[in-house]
Amino acid sequence: MKSKSTGKRILNIFEWFFIVVFALFAISCLIFTASTPGSNSSGNLFGFETRLVVSGSMEGDDEFYKDKGFSIGKIKTGSLIFIESLPKDSKSETYKIKINDIKIGDVLTFTPVSVGQDISITHRVISIEEKGTTKYFTTKGDAPNITATETFPESNIIGKVTGQSYFLGCFYTYFLNNKPLVATVILIPVVCIIGYETYKIIRIVQEDKAKKKALASDKENKEKEEK
Repeated sequence: MKSKSTGKRILNIFEWFFIVVFALFAISCLIFTASTPGSNSSGNLFGFETRLVVSGSMEGDDEFYKDKGFSIGKIKTGSLIFIESLPKDSKSETYKIKINDIKIGDVLTFTPVSVGQDISITHRVISIEEKGTTKYFTTKGDAPNITATETFPESNIIGKVTGQSYFLGCFYTYFLNNKPLVATVILIPVVCIIGYETYKIIRIVQEDKAKKKALASDKENKEKEEK
């Protein structure tokens, strides 16, 4: 009896563990799907602006990064980058602090002067120049085939890249971006959980009926014996 009770408790622990893990996974999928950008747009995840990298301009040779001490290294095509956006108020103290905090070697996401506001580029800062009260940044991609540079004023900066994840980028591109697949992965366990819980309820009801029937039968037998 004790062994059966222990086995039941272990089964209940595994059952609740599965439900909690699945619930967290489903919620994460929904949040991530809602907050992750497309190839030409941005999203917002945990307070950071997020963008998917769609070109290999930041994939330099391994030697390029050696002993450079970059906070952000090679960014592969398909990576999800996390951007610390600049405040919209250019006169605020926070804006000035963040602009002054940008140094050579940092990676910026910006709107290029040469293309227009509909396109954003993510490249590394190679020089900074101050003209009057405005700072101008010159950037270049890390890839060896990139020779062109882009110079722009601080007002064109979207933000500084503070993190990246190739895994999350692939996870979104190949899994979360496939809505039917996400729905299937989430719905199948949901149906299984509902089916299993329904089975448990039916079994409990049946066991309860069986117990009541057994008690009624015992009572009837006792009454017959007394007679």
